[in-house]
Amino acid sequence: MSFLYVAKLLLDNNSSKAASPRPSFAGFTRRLGRRLISRPAHGEAMVTTRIEGTYDLPKAIAFSADALGSMTRVSIGGYGGEVLLPRLNPTRGDEVGADNQLLAPRAFKPRLQGDIHWGQVFAAHFGRGATAASVVTLMLRLDARDSSRDAGTKIGGRIVSVGKDWFRALALWLEALTQQDLDQEDPMTSAGGGDNGFLLWGVDPQEGPFIASNGPMVAHSSPRETWVGRSEWRRAIRNVSRGIGLPLPWELLVSAERASRRSHRRRALVDAGTAVDLAVTEAIRDHLARRSANDVDAILDQVRMLGGKIAFCRKLGIDLPPKILPDLVEPRNRAAHSGSTPDATVVRGALLIARKVVEDYIRLG
Repeated sequence: MSFLYVAKLLLDNNSSKAASPRPSFAGFTRRLGRRLISRPAHGEAMVTTRIEGTYDLPKAIAFSADALGSMTRVSIGGYGGEVLLPRLNPTRGDEVGADNQLLAPRAFKPRLQGDIHWGQVFAAHFGRGATAASVVTLMLRLDARDSSRDAGTKIGGRIVSVGKDWFRALALWLEALTQQDLDQEDPMTSAGGGDNGFLLWGVDPQEGPFIASNGPMVAHSSPRETWVGRSEWRRAIRNVSRGIGLPLPWELLVSAERASRRSHRRRALVDAGTAVDLAVTEAIRDHLARRSANDVDAILDQVRMLGGKIAFCRKLGIDLPPKILPDLVEPRNRAAHSGSTPDATVVRGALLIARKVVEDYIRLG
């Protein structure tokens, strides 16, 4: 499927939501992107093609004010550039709701027919730093060294093909760091009514405005302790850009917390127990780091069950929550082996213990 076809599908999906005129695709396949010429030391010209665009998030993300308006270096599909967040409207800083919509990043130059919905403020005036907004659209600016005539189309196609998995990995990191519910499989509070994707265009003043506007905005709120701040945003983007996946215990913990929110309580307990098992195993390995790897493996072979590992940790002096056995291990065993559905209060207690253990012994980059 060509990039032109993918982009046109996105436009067709959004056409029923936007009243803007149909875009002109003149010159689209001929030249997508501005050719930026630089000359390396040996004198041979290098051609850089620049692509800009927006990404309509599958699910809105709640950001605190310190992150809004920021620009962060990024690498998607091997192409370097920046991701830019929308910014607060300085004239409506004390308003909450649909009347206080976010403004485009300062670097954004409209090449669209119609408006783009970037997000809206949902919390303000609750103390210093307590302003937050629900962001539904991001700006992307990516460069690639490519001298071919169809460079823009190739770059756009690559971004479309890998981008959604890239942002799915980013959501995992953000959820691990903040506990904000960013499960993209959840149909609630999806941005754009579920039609999400990339809208990309070339940076060339001679090209016409050939991309239509995004779909309607659906905003949401999120508890203050889960807002994504600038440090969490940059940390997550850095790791995903470098191809660093979320450590498995953290991935299982996020899965358990998502399952609990969806009332899948048995799965939540099983995933939480597995996350703790891996974290406790890592704690034992770290404690016995001076021994050979073979010695450590031989020791762990003797304590394969989670309960046995916890007892061994006590003997080694490894700190674990005092009620980890009755509040996590025993409920997990009942859920896994008897098929009983645990009480929601039991699951919440087990998840608190699981997060404490994973945070203590599995380092996030």
